[in-house]
Amino acid sequence: MSYKFENTIGGQLLAQLREDIMHCIEVPNDMLPEEYRNNRDGVRTLAELEAMHSEATQPSQHQLDKAAKAERCEKYRQQWEADESIEYDVDEYRLHKNELAFVEAATKAGWVELEDE
Repeated sequence: MSYKFENTIGGQLLAQLREDIMHCIEVPNDMLPEEYRNNRDGVRTLAELEAMHSEATQPSQHQLDKAAKAERCEKYRQQWEADESIEYDVDEYRLHKNELAFVEAATKAGWVELEDE
């Protein structure tokens, strides 16, 4: 059994306290870089700054998809060079999501009609 402080009542209270303090502390615009300034109010809370920073530093879903596609292409190229055959990787979740989106678009376009059961 592993002990994690974050899972205890004390850990949860401490996390809530941290979040509340982050919403209370305000940083004036003159202490912030231009891209983080709030020209309407003149201040930003630490919580807003943290959210803006994590959004700016986290890769977007598009970037993650491009990186995964590049990895797959490289893997397929290596397989083709090795024995002129390719064993495809199937992402079942993504395939299912894309199939649902296709059916929804086809239904809206009038290409197919769904039967009510």
